[in-house]
Amino acid sequence: MNKATILMSLHLLLLSGAASAADPSWRGVWSGTIGKQQVMVCLDHDDSSSYYYRRHSYDISLEASDKKGPRWAEMTKGKRTGEWKFESITRDRLTGNWFASKGKRSTPIVLERVSAPANEGQLCDDEAYNGPRIDAVKINAGSPENFEGKRFRTLSAGVDTTISTVELLESGPGVAGVNQALRAELRERIGNYYECLGSDNTRAEEVAEYSVTESPVFWSSRWLALAVVADDYCGGLRINHHYWYSTWDLSSGKNVDLWTWFEGMKYEASAALNKIIVAHAKFDEECAEMLTENVTYSLHPSREGMVFSPQLYVGCQDDIVVPYDKLLPFLSPVGKREVKALMSPRR
Repeated sequence: MNKATILMSLHLLLLSGAASAADPSWRGVWSGTIGKQQVMVCLDHDDSSSYYYRRHSYDISLEASDKKGPRWAEMTKGKRTGEWKFESITRDRLTGNWFASKGKRSTPIVLERVSAPANEGQLCDDEAYNGPRIDAVKINAGSPENFEGKRFRTLSAGVDTTISTVELLESGPGVAGVNQALRAELRERIGNYYECLGSDNTRAEEVAEYSVTESPVFWSSRWLALAVVADDYCGGLRINHHYWYSTWDLSSGKNVDLWTWFEGMKYEASAALNKIIVAHAKFDEECAEMLTENVTYSLHPSREGMVFSPQLYVGCQDDIVVPYDKLLPFLSPVGKREVKALMSPRR
């Protein structure tokens, strides 16, 4: 073995030792049981840990009572509901007991490592922790529906709220890609739902809420536009309401950012374009005044023109349709090509 190889080996050993010293052996994602109940556990630094029972999948917070890891306080809405005490801690196995917050009742804990921490990110956001409960959710397919002669059905997550998307039942080169992407979005939103419900930011008398729905608003041989409506309350002062559009290219199966069709704009209209948009709005005086100060819109194509949805409060979110020919001076070369195709009678 030459000198360079020896030095490299020593360097790797030092790095490994430093990582081991920095990362306690209990940090990671674990699977196992509390008594006879199956659980998934995420043990991270300080108070960013949690676990869930596989039978109901809702997060329960864990806070470190001991920096070395043997003791953890189980917390629900700021109140201690139990305590964990580990008797044996190794890199791949944790054993100990769960104790009720009051009384002497205890239950054995046995955990096996699922995933070691790969970085300093939040472990409780990791796929290894969240994947089992997301994959356990049944996806229910609705009956076929019709939108302007084209068939689709609604896919709904089997949870205690409304989280849904659509599945296209037509043929085409990009349809499979669109359906795959929409299912991936649905899966991600199920994860967001559990994260919201597991939040400890809500007060004792409050219940977290989360819902997302999608439905078609425009469907041509080339393009599909979906309206997305989302509501969530994960703690804080108010319920959040979001409304936007997503546009899909049915030839490629890809999601398309329509702002890339506009020259030099990204998510916001230029002053000149905004003047054109405002001129086509049919709002009352209060909303019209707010609209002149707004430059952020969600877009989707339609048969009459480009639809601009202002990102204002709910009462002023009416769509604004601008004829395609009015937009031509603001478009990039790609945008002009695509918009002229939309203006064609054969679109």
